[in-house]
Amino acid sequence: MYVPVPVSAPTWARPYEPADARADASILLVAQSALGFAILALQGALGPPLTLPARSLAAVVAVFAIGGGTLLAYLGLIGAAIAVPMWVHSCYRNLPALGSRGHLSPAWAAASWFVPLANLVLPYVAVRDLWVASGAKGRPGGSLVAGSLVAGWWVAWLGALALRVAMGYLAWSGSLGVLAAGMMALAGALFITIVHVVSRGQRERAAALS
Repeated sequence: MYVPVPVSAPTWARPYEPADARADASILLVAQSALGFAILALQGALGPPLTLPARSLAAVVAVFAIGGGTLLAYLGLIGAAIAVPMWVHSCYRNLPALGSRGHLSPAWAAASWFVPLANLVLPYVAVRDLWVASGAKGRPGGSLVAGSLVAGWWVAWLGALALRVAMGYLAWSGSLGVLAAGMMALAGALFITIVHVVSRGQRERAAALS
């Protein structure tokens, strides 16, 4: 049975409240975006070239792949930009009730996604805090998994953003676009796993303390 280490409760501490609804919304929207970016990556790497007007079956496939992939990717990304910080806020606010505490406040953990420069570091800190404090570190291999999964997600996310910036300055931007889309899809898949494990870990800790 998990026995929490006593911590001084911060002013923002609240009783435990499941974040399952926000977790489900985050997973759904991130999965939609990851699917869209995966379609774009596959189309760019293996699909037929886009020609307009589309008079052949191959051209029609390219139009649907690029159009559908773009809609899925960016509509999901916009929705996830709202759902994910809300999920992080809810989970972070649960930490004192579960006998843990991270490096940030819930407000900073959520808002840091939108603050220039801070959003290159603090979202990773917040998510890693949640991973470790929600019990993943206490499972067999948890420390190793935390170090690889959460860091892998953040490297993929920052790498994709860096490639998209570089696309505006390099002549061979087509290949960079394919790689960036693939890394966005990878980051999404890793983050879905993180959301699932953290949410489950918080539920298990709450049940052990009840």
